[in-house]
Amino acid sequence: MNDSEIRFKDLSPGDAEQWLRKLLEMVVVRRGTMYRFIGESVRTLLFANAGGVAMIISFIRVTGGDEKFHWLSLIPLMLFIVGALCSSATLILVTSVTVKEAHGMETALHDFVSKDLSRKDVMFQIEDKTQTLANFAAGFGVISAALFTLGCLFGLAQLIVFF
Repeated sequence: MNDSEIRFKDLSPGDAEQWLRKLLEMVVVRRGTMYRFIGESVRTLLFANAGGVAMIISFIRVTGGDEKFHWLSLIPLMLFIVGALCSSATLILVTSVTVKEAHGMETALHDFVSKDLSRKDVMFQIEDKTQTLANFAAGFGVISAALFTLGCLFGLAQLIVFF
């Protein structure tokens, strides 16, 4: 029998206990990752909102200057705001993927013990829609990074032209 085709019912009691211990450690690690991403997403949303408020306040203070600068400042401001929204969507989707991943690991562990599931199937079990959510998260992350880069470049060009 191939090592990856090991089934729970075929294991000796000592080996079964060791496998369960290792698989439970994997569940704990995945759950910890899930809660870390949830905390990070909340913190990032807070920083994005605070950054947006700081930008708006500094934008209002500059309104006494050149009118072209005033209207052109809306472009990087909007780029940063949409980038922050995409970043928030990314973190929400990453959190969803992490929750689904941890739930999939728990389901795989249960199936390994109670059904005829091999060790290989336990290690690589993915729940429905997890891959789709991961692809959307990656897409929003790329858009957010691109908007941040464009906002920085446009803001830098504005500083060079007007100051």
